[in-house]
Amino acid sequence: MPNNKKLEIIKKLFATAAGANDENASPEVINEAMTALAKARELCLKYKVEEADFEQKPNEPTFIPVFGTTIVQNTLKRFNKKVSKREIWFEELAKVVAEGYFCKVGILEHENSVKFYGLDLDREVAIFMFNNLAELANNICKIEMKKAKETVGLQGFDFKTGEVIEALETWIGDDAFYDSFHFGFREKIAENYLKQQNELDEHSKEIFEKARLEVIEFFRNKAPWQEQRENILETSPNEFAREIGRKAGERTTENISNITKSQTLAIKKAIKNTFGEVYILLDTSSSMYGERLDQAKAGAYEYAKVANEKGHSVGVIVFNTGAKRVIEPMKKINGFFQEELAKIHVSGSTAMHLGIEIAKSYFKTSRIERTIMIVTDGEPDSTFKALEAATEAKQSGINITAIGTDGADKEFLDKLCSMESIRVDPRRLKEGIADMARLLPAKGALNL
Repeated sequence: MPNNKKLEIIKKLFATAAGANDENASPEVINEAMTALAKARELCLKYKVEEADFEQKPNEPTFIPVFGTTIVQNTLKRFNKKVSKREIWFEELAKVVAEGYFCKVGILEHENSVKFYGLDLDREVAIFMFNNLAELANNICKIEMKKAKETVGLQGFDFKTGEVIEALETWIGDDAFYDSFHFGFREKIAENYLKQQNELDEHSKEIFEKARLEVIEFFRNKAPWQEQRENILETSPNEFAREIGRKAGERTTENISNITKSQTLAIKKAIKNTFGEVYILLDTSSSMYGERLDQAKAGAYEYAKVANEKGHSVGVIVFNTGAKRVIEPMKKINGFFQEELAKIHVSGSTAMHLGIEIAKSYFKTSRIERTIMIVTDGEPDSTFKALEAATEAKQSGINITAIGTDGADKEFLDKLCSMESIRVDPRRLKEGIADMARLLPAKGALNL
């Protein structure tokens, strides 16, 4: 086995050999690199060491858990399709689940959404569990409602307990059953989380309490008042439907602990296998009408394909008078991505700051490369708000790039971005956007 001095020599020779990978390397540098490589391999044979031992590997990122926010939209429809009606059960269940994972929830009433606050991994597990529990509860509720309607005025017999089962004498109404069922379901889920916390040892309880207080403090400082206020009061639940909900919740809670453990491992594995995530922010204000929007959509598609090749998932957010996500991050760009882009149309003004804010809130973790790529043709409604949102995003570790057409203020975009922005002729917007993908770091790229 060679001594440390010999190993260091071999290491330096391989480092010199890496110079041949530089596209701008001169013939002299390439020649020197090839000579060093030959000598390094010769020494490896002589001292019986593997070349792989000297390969320069990319530095593993050291991620420090940070507080963040993620918006979860309610996509579940009521039994009677009253999608405009505010879903109190959805908001309240989110609060219960969030508390079980050191998180807290704010209410975005007019967006029919909730916002989870908490540390990255805690927040991801909480959101996963919440989405699954909400969908499960909603589906079970519909099934139980149908069964309850069919048994109105009847009696049943439970062979296990020997008890007579009383059904409803008259139907209480769909809304009453729906809300009461969810009340009972949520009640049982909350009891399960409390039971788990009470069973912790003293040391774990101290850690739990410390994390809980940190989340409360973060929520108090970061959440706007309208997200913190209490929900409107629910009506008193019907005991029959409530009990059905509790039984459904009891059956569900039996698997929560095991699912939580397995999902935590799955998320950690996903984080390890995910290199980066990009949100393309498309300006869809009225001035983007016609060829500009067509160019922007075509460019976004080409950009996404290259980004995928570099290991980044890509999603799309549009902003005009408001902002919304139209495509969730995709690891493999396909026809669906193109079809969703085709549905985008223009209207309104340029609330760029809303696009940046919503993009920041949708990133699930800070453990990966996060990029916001802005496409615009003019100035935002408020440069101050846009710069403020961009500064906050950059301070949290998000990279911001931008491309503008001839109507965009390049000096403003440069301030907005993590690096210099690009301005192109509107007729070359597609090519310009596609070319922006070269600014993305590639998965597995070596910093030699």
